[in-house]
Amino acid sequence: MTVAERRLVYLAARHGCVSHLPQCSHVDIGYLARVARKTQDEILCTFARLDSLGIASKLSKDDPHDEGHLGSPVQWLEWSFRPRLSRRKYGMDVVVAVVDVINEHLCPNCAPRAFEIMDFSILSRRTGLRESHSAGAESGPGPKKKSLTAPKNSPRQAG
Repeated sequence: MTVAERRLVYLAARHGCVSHLPQCSHVDIGYLARVARKTQDEILCTFARLDSLGIASKLSKDDPHDEGHLGSPVQWLEWSFRPRLSRRKYGMDVVVAVVDVINEHLCPNCAPRAFEIMDFSILSRRTGLRESHSAGAESGPGPKKKSLTAPKNSPRQAG
């Protein structure tokens, strides 16, 4: 996940409604566009790219609170997180809890930065699990570890 994608997920979780947790969260896309300083199309394109990480989204004109609004109709970005490396079906409550903890303990300037530097690679099966390309390939996350010992007959061992 890029820094810009993390920043947008942070803002959507921070400013979204949590009345439908753990299934999903929703936010007025016009409001999100203002706080994120992005166009609505940029927001929709960014969320569409996050599908591979288990973050699904859709644009809806239905009011999730069944209330009438003055002015133009509101469009809602409804999004959900479904962890792929967990037995849990939904994980929006985890995302919102992480954002809440960060905001509770850090100042308004540092909180978004903390979310931006988090490692989200484990969310995707493709980046969280090593692929096997040969019969002898190792399994498990992360790169292969190199040996820290010097080979025999190396200049380091002489002397």
